[in-house]
Amino acid sequence: MAPGRIPNRVCVALSRAKLGLYVIGNIDFLAKNCVLWNEIRKSAQEAGALSNELIVSCQMHQNEQIIRDPSDFETKCREGGCDVPCNGRLECGHQCIKPCHVEDMNHTIQKCLKRCERKCKSEFQRPCLKGCWEPCGDCNVKVQKILPCNHQKIDYCYLDPINVQCIEDCQKILSCGHPCKERCGGECTRFCKEIVERQLPECGHTAMKCGEKIASIKCNTAVIKKWPLCKHSVETFCSSNVTALPCPYPCNMVLPDCEHLCKGTCGKCRNGRLHIPCSESCKKIFLCEHECETKCSKVCPPCSKPCETECGHSQCGNQSIKGEQKKKTRKLFNQKKGQQNGRRCGEPCPPCMEECLNQCKHRQCSKKCGDPCDVEPCFEPCMKLLPCNPKSKKKDDENNGDDLPLIEHRCIGICGEECLKICKICDPEKFSEIQQIFFGTEDNENARFLQLKDCGHIFEVSVSLSKFML
Repeated sequence: MAPGRIPNRVCVALSRAKLGLYVIGNIDFLAKNCVLWNEIRKSAQEAGALSNELIVSCQMHQNEQIIRDPSDFETKCREGGCDVPCNGRLECGHQCIKPCHVEDMNHTIQKCLKRCERKCKSEFQRPCLKGCWEPCGDCNVKVQKILPCNHQKIDYCYLDPINVQCIEDCQKILSCGHPCKERCGGECTRFCKEIVERQLPECGHTAMKCGEKIASIKCNTAVIKKWPLCKHSVETFCSSNVTALPCPYPCNMVLPDCEHLCKGTCGKCRNGRLHIPCSESCKKIFLCEHECETKCSKVCPPCSKPCETECGHSQCGNQSIKGEQKKKTRKLFNQKKGQQNGRRCGEPCPPCMEECLNQCKHRQCSKKCGDPCDVEPCFEPCMKLLPCNPKSKKKDDENNGDDLPLIEHRCIGICGEECLKICKICDPEKFSEIQQIFFGTEDNENARFLQLKDCGHIFEVSVSLSKFML
């Protein structure tokens, strides 16, 4: 509390005291820290009002108790009286076991904490297990009861045997002569489930339940039935109609369009007349020699692989082709800002706008690289020299050819094409293979040859190759 507010609180306390004012605390500590409390201590000493003890008196028994410690309030006058037992009578007739108390002296609110001494209302007269102040309620102790059917059952004590349901098997006989299959405490069955022998008029089977009527019964005898169209068989109930259900056997027929095995069932494929769409991968080869990656049943979309078209200046796709060093990638038609170069194989190729490289010393194309050439192929003999190695020639035993210098032989190709890797002088065995007569002029001394880039095959070019091209 703030020091300035202490005098105000003390004055309020003194002014409101009618019979007296007891102050419990450390008066030396209060007087040391406050002038007003110092004056109050002096006045109390002069009046003999300071003490280390507090004498309290019981209003009921007139006993005086001396309080010297805070714990004495709990032991000597816990309920506001003294430490003498109350022993007052409660409404139930038991004595109050609390110490002397000043509240609820007539025991109208006090609850009796002793155990209940009443008996249950059943013929067993079992003692109540609750407290005296609690309502007894129903007796929930389980006892053995004799039911009206003379069966016995363990159930709650408060239950009337008439209201207890018997769980034993019923021993009554039905009107059909069969014993009842229900519980004793319930109603007897109105539908007898005993299996009897009665012949059904449609199928001739005999097993059925006693309570069933022949006119409404469905035969559940297991039989083998066949679908009329596909002749597949299945084990099912005699009364079931297999023609109303699709045949579940796998179709496994070869589809005529793709030659894949059908993954549908016989019933879904209308017994092989109308198959479900094929779910296998297409794997058809496009004209670009790439493989289709969509489902077989769908229309093949344009090829999505990177385009492999290239020229001496650039390539159309954004990946290197066949492990070769990546070239400059052409820009797309109407390419947007930020869009990467390179197109897919199924898209139109943007033409190369560089100068055409189809030229030699005999003629030169004047078109752009992406336009059709305006010159005919050059069939003049190639004048380049091949750097031949003399080690490839036949050597004698005295000279192994290690010290022989490189020699140069004339290329057997045509002008404007890449030189062949075969020399007819240094590689006579390989050259003899390409001299096999196909066009009719391969054995000519001045015959010229062309090696295709795609397959590496070599042809004699004294005649036009166009008639052999698709």
